Amino acid sequence: MKSKKFVKGMTLIELILVISILALLVAIIMPKIERRDYYLMTISRTLRDDIRNIRYMKMTEGKSYLISLEGTQYTIKEGYKVIKRVKLEKDFKMTSNFPKGEIYFTYNGSPNCGGTITIFDNKKNKYCEITIVPSTGRILLKDEFF
Repeated sequence: MKSKKFVKGMTLIELILVISILALLVAIIMPKIERRDYYLMTISRTLRDDIRNIRYMKMTEGKSYLISLEGTQYTIKEGYKVIKRVKLEKDFKMTSNFPKGEIYFTYNGSPNCGGTITIFDNKKNKYCEITIVPSTGRILLKDEFF
């Protein structure tokens, strides 16, 4: 009589158990970033980078650039020509303490004045702040969301 050969491998139950344990570990270990928090972080960093780029372009090219901040959007202009317009998603708004909501830089990179831009998420009551330092023109973003 021939002996039975054992087939190497896993049973279906063992496979399901291993996959379940791995899924549980992934769910515990991976941080959960909600979409609204991610959007707030992304739009804040995009605005900060746009302001930095306009400052750099003013110092290198010498052209006249203006950033206009409105409640639900911001616009970047070269003279009267609109270069970029970014609209915020629903339930997000933007406030600033800049005169007329306008930012522009001098040839040496100094802003017209210092101030803070705040982007709010009205649903979650969180916000992010971008600060422009008046004397140096540094653009700072608070990485924490309040």
